[in-house]
Amino acid sequence: MKIADNIYIVGSGDNGFGLTHYLDCTVYLVDVGNNQLILIDAGIGLETERILAEIQRDGFDPTHISDIFLTHSHVDHAGGAHYFVQNFGTKVWALEPTAKYVSAGSYQDTSFDRAALAGIYPQNYQFYPCDVETLIPEIPCHVGNATITAIATPGHCSGHACYLVESNSQKHLFSGDLIFAKGKIAVQNLWDSSIPEYFESIKTIARMHPQSIFPSHGPFLLNRGYSILETAERIFSMTDIPQNY
Repeated sequence: MKIADNIYIVGSGDNGFGLTHYLDCTVYLVDVGNNQLILIDAGIGLETERILAEIQRDGFDPTHISDIFLTHSHVDHAGGAHYFVQNFGTKVWALEPTAKYVSAGSYQDTSFDRAALAGIYPQNYQFYPCDVETLIPEIPCHVGNATITAIATPGHCSGHACYLVESNSQKHLFSGDLIFAKGKIAVQNLWDSSIPEYFESIKTIARMHPQSIFPSHGPFLLNRGYSILETAERIFSMTDIPQNY
């Protein structure tokens, strides 16, 4: 589903657009040129063939997915990475904590153990590890004609990243689970969810004043994306907590 120049939604569950498995985060495909495609996140890894079908429906060949950039290690975002590595030799990238957790397949560090006990995921679900390369925050990398910069934004969880993707004179921010429409956030009762870190991360991204923001769940904003960051920052500044997603 094309949503902007060279940007497509190819996966999205019940907290988004209902395209693929109901537990998938929103999976974005970016056509970066030179016959290369990248994904932002990979979904949960259940019924991944439905993501492939969406990629093909948009006119692309899944074998051209050269890289996946994970916003964080929660399994609705990272669980599908193993499939692409095994079937297409895709490279997976993340900030150091996320790379460590996903490479190890750690149920504790990814908080999968807590989520499974809460009944969020099917009882027979397995999280398969895969090799993940480490990105350095604020150091751009280049894929095709695009420049991708990881910005460290802890608060939702350890190792969370937003990605600034610059291509064809356009800049787009993929915000993972940092910020959502109407200034909502995602604080959870997990070991690595931190309200003070969350506030600092919101301020960091707000200073960038992004026009377009593509969250991992729910609506995206093509214009005035900065407004939802300003909403969350204002509420945090009043010593309150923005509405949880």
